[in-house]
Amino acid sequence: MKTTFPQMYGVSTVIVGDAPEVVKGFDTSKFDLVFCHSVLVSIPPKYNYIFGEMVRVSNKFVFTLETESACTAYPRNFKKMFEKQGMKMAISKVFTGGCLSLPIPFTEEYI
Repeated sequence: MKTTFPQMYGVSTVIVGDAPEVVKGFDTSKFDLVFCHSVLVSIPPKYNYIFGEMVRVSNKFVFTLETESACTAYPRNFKKMFEKQGMKMAISKVFTGGCLSLPIPFTEEYI
C-alpha cells in the first residue's frame, strides 16, 4: 500500500487482527469507512454480532467485498445481515462468469 497508493497510505489506518474481537474495542462512530474484503465469509455464525459492531463503529459507510454462495465457509445474505443493523445497500454486483474470465463479468444493481 505504501508503494502503490502512497497518498492513501499517508491518511489510512490499517488494522490487522481477530476481527470479532478487534472491532469491539473501537469507539462508536470512530471511522468514516469500515472495509472488509473476503473476511466475513470465514467468520463462524457465533460471531454474527460483528455486523452490528461494524455498523456501530462506522459513522458513514460499511463497504464489503464478499462472496455470497454455498461454496464459502459460512454462506450468508450480506444485504439482509446489514439491513438488520439499519444499513441500506447502495450497489450490489453479482459475479456471473467463470473465475478465469477477463474482464470480470457481473450484473450490477443500484438500490
